[in-house]
Amino acid sequence: MTFTVPESWFAGCDFTTDWSSRAFGDWVQHLGDLRSRPIDILEIGAWEGRGSLFFLNFFEKSKLTALDIFTLGNEGRFDANVLGKFANRTTKVKGRSTVELDCFALEGRTFDLIYLDGSHLRDDVMIDSILAWRLLKVGGHLIWDDYELVQAMPGHFTYVDQDPKPAIDVFTSWHGGEMDILHRGYQVITKKTAPHYHEQMPGEEEPRKSQASHQKAARRIVELEGRLADLEATLALERIKLAENEVELQDCQAELREVLIALGQAQNEIAALAGDLKFKDSDLAELRESLNSSRATSKRLIERLQNDLRAAVQKQGATAIAELLQRQKEESSKLLEHIEWLQCFHQATSDQPSWWAMLPRTWQRQRQHKRLQRSGIFDAQAYLDRNPDVAEAGMDPLDHYLRHGFREGRSR
Repeated sequence: MTFTVPESWFAGCDFTTDWSSRAFGDWVQHLGDLRSRPIDILEIGAWEGRGSLFFLNFFEKSKLTALDIFTLGNEGRFDANVLGKFANRTTKVKGRSTVELDCFALEGRTFDLIYLDGSHLRDDVMIDSILAWRLLKVGGHLIWDDYELVQAMPGHFTYVDQDPKPAIDVFTSWHGGEMDILHRGYQVITKKTAPHYHEQMPGEEEPRKSQASHQKAARRIVELEGRLADLEATLALERIKLAENEVELQDCQAELREVLIALGQAQNEIAALAGDLKFKDSDLAELRESLNSSRATSKRLIERLQNDLRAAVQKQGATAIAELLQRQKEESSKLLEHIEWLQCFHQATSDQPSWWAMLPRTWQRQRQHKRLQRSGIFDAQAYLDRNPDVAEAGMDPLDHYLRHGFREGRSR
């Protein structure tokens, strides 16, 4: 039965290269007997974790140890791709294979599947093969990657020690009686059939245990040194932030002093504000008086027009009546529009917050002009532009219009 690797295994992952998927078909074919077992996998050279994700998904009961130097910009992607999904089944080991594989042996660790894809230099491949083989259980599988690397990339490599193939050939020849070669192509897949012979010398066990303890301690020291370096970097960043906060605090203190000075000046002006409040009351009274006056004027004008209308009916006939009616309509419309404007103006200027009374008279006028301009009730600057005599006299445009401008027929 053909097995298709689901794309969902790699969904949401971040990869810059794909050096593993071409081998998935061979892995499915030759490693199927391990799939239902709770196996331990060792991956030497994890890169960004594409192979790791295959192993963890295909072997659902497995646990993976991923060994890599993680110094080539791949660590962040590996952490996000693999540890983000399988942290509970993955052990990440950051270090060189020659050191870590020997530590695994001293600790007595063994594996059911070892994938060897670290350094591709001939001598490094030989050393990794020797160290990895003694960690492989009988019945387990060892996979070498890039067996045909040089043949696949002709002219790319210039030195003989850059070809891993001779090391793999020599190793499989040395240990031919201990393995079956299941596949030989771009990768070599083997199955261990016999234990690796090792004669333990008398009295060797205790020194090996001691050496293992020393190796563990050394690895722990390296780990703690790394954490200490991270903490020192974090402390340096916090010191920078503290210095920035101190500068901000000084700026805030300077602003606070300016606010206190302004507050003192405002307190000195409180006594003068009482007169401004009285002046505001007089303004409101003038508005009410102007509104009442406009209403009275409108009433008188209507009465006069009605009288003229009756007289015209008696003297001049239909043409004069029509003219009077039109004039009455225009005058009435003008007066009604002005009355409505006065009502809007009164509403806009009387509805003020409680702190409005504390502002100086000049500030009140400036803010009032802006508010009336925004609401479309009165444009002070436009009024001055249309009436240069008012500007030359230095009069407030709003006061002039309320007191004189409307009666003189000036436009707002």
